[in-house]
Amino acid sequence: MPTSQPHSPSPQPAASEGGSALVMVIFIIVVLALLLAALAYINSASNRNTALQIASTRAYWAAQSGAEWGAWQVTANNGSCASQTNLSYANTPNAGLAGCTATVACSSAPTSYQISSQGTCPAGNLGIANGALSATRSVIVAITETSGSNNTCVNCINNCLGKYCILSKNTYYCFRGLNRCLNRCGVKLNRCSSVECLYNQCGGTSSTLSYWLESP
Repeated sequence: MPTSQPHSPSPQPAASEGGSALVMVIFIIVVLALLLAALAYINSASNRNTALQIASTRAYWAAQSGAEWGAWQVTANNGSCASQTNLSYANTPNAGLAGCTATVACSSAPTSYQISSQGTCPAGNLGIANGALSATRSVIVAITETSGSNNTCVNCINNCLGKYCILSKNTYYCFRGLNRCLNRCGVKLNRCSSVECLYNQCGGTSSTLSYWLESP
């Protein structure tokens, strides 16, 4: 007579399966939290960079405005070399340079003037991590009063200096090709140790105004 086999009980879920699910949920939460933190950082950095770029552009024009003020002092006031600390702009809602300042310094030599203008504009308060930020740009203006020069020769010298030289901290750093360029202007570089000397080799009478951006 056949005997019946004992019925095996159904397998019960292991207790470890619940623990694995919990670990997976925690892992997903951590990953989502990291993604949200990364997105917040990227958004904050983007806002900061945009604000600084706008402030940098405004600071450049503040520096240009200060340089023009200094140049006017020289050209309109019979060579008056004036300096001004914290030259401020109209603080009105529609003023493009509202809140900006410019510091202007002027130095002179017998036949030349150099005006240094530094503009500063606020970028605003970008949160606890960044605080209040600002941007600063600088412009140097050189005015040369040349005796015995003509505009064609002066312009030719300016083009050569702009093409082959960099002005940094009142000193020209020049590259190869400057001498050949100046020769085409009728000017000899080996006779001179200053820019004024180059202009003095021209004929006629002229005043030259040149701009150099010191910190782009």
